[in-house]
Amino acid sequence: MSAIFGLHYLDRRQVNPRDIRLMGEHLRHRGTDRQGFWSGGSIGMGHNLLWTTPESIRERQPVRHGPARLVLVADARIDNRDELLSTFSISGQDRKNISDSRLILAAYLRWGEKCPRYLIGDFAFVVWDAARNRLFCARDPLGIRPLYYVHNTQCFAFASEIKALLALEGIEAKINEGMVADYLLRIARDTVSTFYKDIYRLPPGHSLLVAGRRQKMTEYWSALEVPSFRFVDEHEYTEAFRSIFTEAVSCRLRSAFPVGSSLSGGLDSSSIACTAAEIYKRQNTGHRLHTFSAVFPSLTGRDLELIDERRHIEAVLFHYQFIPHWIRADRLSPLANLRTTVHQMDEPVFGPNLYIHQGLFEAARKGGVRIFLDGIDGDSVVSYGYERLPEMVYAGRWRQLWHEARCIKEVHQSRISTTRLAWRYGLKPAVQPLLPRFLAAFFERGATQWQNRFPLEPHFAEQIQADQRLKTGEMELTARDAAQHHRESLRAPALPAILEMANKAAALHGLEDRYPFLDRRLVEFCLGMPPEQKLLHGWSRIVLRRAMMNILPVSVQWRPSKANLSPNFVRRMLDRDRALLEHAFFHNREVVSRYVDTIVLRKRYQACLSNIDNCGDTPVQFYCTLALWYWLEVFA
Repeated sequence: MSAIFGLHYLDRRQVNPRDIRLMGEHLRHRGTDRQGFWSGGSIGMGHNLLWTTPESIRERQPVRHGPARLVLVADARIDNRDELLSTFSISGQDRKNISDSRLILAAYLRWGEKCPRYLIGDFAFVVWDAARNRLFCARDPLGIRPLYYVHNTQCFAFASEIKALLALEGIEAKINEGMVADYLLRIARDTVSTFYKDIYRLPPGHSLLVAGRRQKMTEYWSALEVPSFRFVDEHEYTEAFRSIFTEAVSCRLRSAFPVGSSLSGGLDSSSIACTAAEIYKRQNTGHRLHTFSAVFPSLTGRDLELIDERRHIEAVLFHYQFIPHWIRADRLSPLANLRTTVHQMDEPVFGPNLYIHQGLFEAARKGGVRIFLDGIDGDSVVSYGYERLPEMVYAGRWRQLWHEARCIKEVHQSRISTTRLAWRYGLKPAVQPLLPRFLAAFFERGATQWQNRFPLEPHFAEQIQADQRLKTGEMELTARDAAQHHRESLRAPALPAILEMANKAAALHGLEDRYPFLDRRLVEFCLGMPPEQKLLHGWSRIVLRRAMMNILPVSVQWRPSKANLSPNFVRRMLDRDRALLEHAFFHNREVVSRYVDTIVLRKRYQACLSNIDNCGDTPVQFYCTLALWYWLEVFA
């Protein structure tokens, strides 16, 4: 984990080194072990380093290459080190000590603008190429490391977080009301815009070349372009998946400090933790993985049934020598730290369960952990595979559709009839995109109406054309081919938004977040697999389940469902955090009244209090309103 930042004046003005240091101070929380600065004429760059890998202990940035007049800053962990070291003919002690940032610079020297294609890992980096008078920026394919920038007629400035850009004179904080609307309506529209006009994010899988006032953005990696493949039998898929997944976990264990992992008892986090334990056991180094698990013992009845995963967590802990940590998430407040979180993240957050992760992060920090493994979006990467069913409809494979629907019913012990399951997962998603919009809306039952999604202030809703925004803003998955549907879904803007939020939350606790399921090699393997390796005989994510044979406890390997965290969120919000909500909705509502119909929201709040078990989506509306309110305080 690092912070990178810099400023380049396009009119050749001299950069004041104090401005670079000021940017660095605003990002000190991202790297507390070492700071580095460099300036030369119209450009200055800086770096804050958090020691994580063994090589990072000796690392110093910005990295310079005098003969080529290059300067680089990077927030990066490169996983294909051995391959790159061999390519660059680096041997001996240099092979062991060379930093990831110097490998990136060597890649730029070898391949120029094409270098991100050859890098495996999590990264955001910027190269100043003085000989060509240009800046080259790149971000990893999935968007795990953030990078924001401003490019106007006077300057180009970049940083790992927006706050460093706002610290510069001449860069104003102006509200992007389109993003406010998308946030409240929960539309993931694009991967470029931020809540600030004229401040942008570099999208995942893209590079940006800046030469004076000109810029060229290039997509160097896309989920849509991953090729399909076929093996001989299921054994080959299983063995290949296990090998790639093991390598993905192993790369993320490279650390000079203790490593921790979330352990919810679900398929993703359990697979990571158990695979890491297997790797440590083979290495025979005595290392043990710290695990962090949220529990909710004070909940009762149906709430506890929905959320409790202790038996699955304990099954995993029984199998390996972990160092377990238990976090009483039922004592945590969803809203108590939201003000600090929003101000630190520079934007309103959409993370109703973020308070649980913050509890895990805090426990990890106290436990001396610096590396935190997480199973974020393993669901999307491996895929539940339900897109197979509409494909069966298109192909007329009705018997196969009925068989899968019946198997889904058996696996999940569902009370829903096989016919309804076939309709829900197969016929409806196949037919709906083919219908005229007015007929499609019938199946949505009014869900596209903005009033149902969020009570916007009516004049604001009219100004931003809320209904039209809902119709055109959400990414439509149009592929009739199941494999292509998987590719489209993994390209959705929601994933990088979640990863940016998680990255900043981890940084606030002095941690580096790492996600084995988001390893590019594993992502490409899963995208290229045939659909029957994702859903088969009612079992979703079948290739992962098979690959975890003799690694996971059987009860976890074949569990068909996952926990629902909403009961704790709703009950803690409406009892422990009630004062915060009422202050926003009743006493200080003018802060958000430009965007939110507070009268409608107050009515929904009262209705929710009177029937807490039938609140539906309303608590999420409360959460978004409060987060927006805290963010608007900056402007007020």
